[in-house]
Amino acid sequence: MEIMPSFKSSGGYRAAQYLITTLIVLLVGYLISLLPIMSRLVIADRLAATDLVLFVTQMTALILFYLFAVNAIAALPKTGGALFFVKAISVPAALLVIVIIGQGVIWKVLGLFVGASGKSFYFGIAILLIVLIGIWLVWVAFQNAPYLIDSIEEAKETLPALPSLRTSACPECGQLSSRSAKFCCHCGHPKHKEFSCSACGEALQEDQKFCHACGHEVETEQAKEVKS
Repeated sequence: MEIMPSFKSSGGYRAAQYLITTLIVLLVGYLISLLPIMSRLVIADRLAATDLVLFVTQMTALILFYLFAVNAIAALPKTGGALFFVKAISVPAALLVIVIIGQGVIWKVLGLFVGASGKSFYFGIAILLIVLIGIWLVWVAFQNAPYLIDSIEEAKETLPALPSLRTSACPECGQLSSRSAKFCCHCGHPKHKEFSCSACGEALQEDQKFCHACGHEVETEQAKEVKS
């Protein structure tokens, strides 16, 4: 139970809270907007109650999403690599998503009360803001790209070593085949000599130091080869 206090104080736990709350707010808001009375109520002779409920719901969800993003970003590790790259671009990326969605949500209500000149001014500001945040995102990605490149290079160095975890070389011809294979699939030579434990008789491989069945030490005993 000692894990719970530290987990609750972490950014990841708080981010999960905001994410769940966001989903619940969206669900409740859309359910309320489906009430028949909402479509008949009109505010200021232009705005239907349904539209107002959806506006409040969506704006609240955007605010909660921003808080989710902030806490999720804080929970990411501060070490280098791909995760550090993701952490660096997360703030401008989250803001870009919020502004793109938010300007559409706001306009659904604001558009009912402004004319053509107001529309041009509003969308001009929105486009300028989106472009500036987009440039910020590109610049941050450019500055932190070396961390992503380093991760890719490390992955390239790791990938060639992966086959060796599943294969082994034949002592006769040197070709690689499955580590679990008893005979080489290229020349038919036995890949592993098998021995038995002198204590319990369990079949062992030649590189084992202890018996996997009884724990008897193999190194100190005169291992005998299992007759096939």
